[in-house]
Amino acid sequence: MSGTSVWRIRKALKFKFKAPKVKPKLTEQSKMKRLEFAQYHLEKQTNWKKVVFTDETWFYLESLNGFIWRQWGENDVNSESYQNNIISRCRVFTDMDKEYGQWNWLLMQDGAPAHTSNSTKEYLSDKCLVLKNWPPNSPDLNPIENLWGIMGRRISKESPNTERKLEIIVRKVWKNIEWEVIENLINSMEKRLRLVVQLNGESINGYF
Repeated sequence: MSGTSVWRIRKALKFKFKAPKVKPKLTEQSKMKRLEFAQYHLEKQTNWKKVVFTDETWFYLESLNGFIWRQWGENDVNSESYQNNIISRCRVFTDMDKEYGQWNWLLMQDGAPAHTSNSTKEYLSDKCLVLKNWPPNSPDLNPIENLWGIMGRRISKESPNTERKLEIIVRKVWKNIEWEVIENLINSMEKRLRLVVQLNGESINGYF
């Protein structure tokens, strides 16, 4: 297929050519919120084993170091899709209720609009308690980010060459993550928070 044909099809599908999103730098206000969050939970001695950490990531067939093609609105998650396609299908709520009791564990979410909208807050109000005041621009505090890195390296070793193989490998790698790995990441939360205090709210990227 000629380059002109490819361009025409991309245009018809409303694809945009753009760089991957760059995470914003921490502002002074963000650093203060991180510091307050860390100090609060260190003083409270929060039991992080009773917290469900959430986040999303992408796994690709190829490494993406430059610009990418993405369809306008592709895979955007709004409040409705978050509630209907993610929360309602997730077994974690029943599993955690069974393990600890309905109001004895916390759901961690970042500040994405789909997570913090009034409709999502209302939707979750009779399902669980939500961890409050997660600081903005703070993926480095979330141990699941390290889990994505572990998974990414394991998936890469499998060298999937089709979307279907990629899906199968992602599911297999996720299922086979050792409990020791997960436990070590959860247990790292206190150290993460102490580092935030030590660094006056600065990023702790590279420490874990």
